[in-house]
Amino acid sequence: MYRIVLWATIWLASFGVSLSQTLEIEGGDVFENGNICLDVSVTGFQNVLSMDFQLRWDSTVLDFSSATADETLPGFDDSRISDPTETSPSTPKNILLVSWFDNDLVPRSLSDGQLIFQVCFDAIGPLGSSSTMNLMDLEFFDGDLNPIDFQDRDGIVNISNAAGDNLSFDFPTIAGDSGTVLCVPMTVVNFDTISAFS
Repeated sequence: MYRIVLWATIWLASFGVSLSQTLEIEGGDVFENGNICLDVSVTGFQNVLSMDFQLRWDSTVLDFSSATADETLPGFDDSRISDPTETSPSTPKNILLVSWFDNDLVPRSLSDGQLIFQVCFDAIGPLGSSSTMNLMDLEFFDGDLNPIDFQDRDGIVNISNAAGDNLSFDFPTIAGDSGTVLCVPMTVVNFDTISAFS
């Protein structure tokens, strides 16, 4: 029995059939008041006709900046990703809605690990805070309109000294009117035993 199962696993792998379906968002470290961009990717995306899901985060730690579709998936572009900054006042600002349906009614397949979109955030929480990036309410359907059991893999974003032991300089983004003088504060991390720099 063991040999049969092992042979079946090898046979499936040899023909490129994925043994699981996952939707994953990466995590990472970001400086306080910095910006971080996270990739959302899929594995086992075979014979898929439609997908819907939500991405939620802690709005006291991260503030939505932008989302950009990869557009490898036909018909999937930025318009398929909601912009929390443009929703009604009653809609929470920490929810990203993603919805796609193939208008040609052609089931689509993507390579394992394929990026589908990238989402960026401004870090507004204090140093040491973190936010789980929750992928929720996953609904995927195949070409026969049967549900596909995609599993979510959530990431975590930490606001920390992302530079580790390296010396780093940080300049925030500021705006001003034409002709005005702007002062840009510069902060440093790990500025130890430095005699000169230029």
